[in-house]
This record gives sequence, C-alpha cells and structure tokens, in this order.
Amino acid sequence: MAHLEVDAAPITGGAVAGLIREALASLDKDQETARHCLMGVERLLTPEPSLGGGLAVWQVKRVRKYIDAHLAEHMSVQTVAREVRLGPSHFSRTFRKSFGLPFMQFVARKRVERAQRMMVATDFRLCEIALLCGFADQAHFSRAFHHHAGETPARWRRLALGELALRFRK
Repeated sequence: MAHLEVDAAPITGGAVAGLIREALASLDKDQETARHCLMGVERLLTPEPSLGGGLAVWQVKRVRKYIDAHLAEHMSVQTVAREVRLGPSHFSRTFRKSFGLPFMQFVARKRVERAQRMMVATDFRLCEIALLCGFADQAHFSRAFHHHAGETPARWRRLALGELALRFRK
C-alpha cells in the first residue's frame, strides 16, 4: 500500500484529483490503497471544527472516532454524550458549536459521504450501501442522500462514475 501524506497536503483541486486518480488506479489490484485515498479525500474536504465554546479537543477526537466506528449502527445523542462524559443537552449545544451542525444532521451527512465513497469504490447495490451506512432502508437513504447531495443516489453514482472515468483517461 502506498503511504500518502494527506494531512500535510494543501487543499486544492489537484490534491483531491490526484487522490481520486490513485484510488481508481488501485481499485482492482489494491482496495486498501483505494480506501486510504478516498479517506484522504474526505479529510481534505471536511473542515476542522471550531473549538471556541465547544467540545474539548479530546472530545472532538473521541466523537469523530466513535461516529466513524458506529456509522452503520443506530446512534443517539445520549450514547455519544456518555462517551465524552457530558449530559445530552450540554453535548448537543457544544457539539453544534464545534461542528457547525446539530448532531443528527452531522451523522446523516457522514453517512451520505460514506455512501458516496462506497458508490464510487464498489459495485454494491444501493440497498446494500444504505444498510451498510446506517440507513433504515433504501427509501430513508434516498431521502437523506437527495437532501445532502442534491441528487438521487442512482443519478449521483452515474454522474460520479462517468466524471471519474473521464478524468482518469486524461
């Protein structure tokens, strides 16, 4: 697997495009490298949270880690608040200050982002991706996906795969 210095890379279209090209080139022979590249793209495109009046740095890290590890499962404010030793109300307020979104909207966005990565990197059916990303069913997935991405999952996948194929050929 190639080692990539994603965190040190400047956030540019070229950096993102390079990671996507490497992911596409690695899909057939090295899925771990492809997965690493796509996670790098996500890190480049996800803004760092504002910590002023929000969660402590250790809490932000623990929340991110917990959400990533449990994205396919039912997740509640109460459960994640317990992980960072806060009550649900205080956690909700400080989470929003730190991440700029209410907790459940943030989780839904993360689920859609994971689904987008899976739609590009795998040939799983949309109903499988929906369940693997923590959506109750494909209808719930489609509604959330359209809300966050502005397209239906099927259309987004067609457009993304077509665009990536064109970029890869250049």
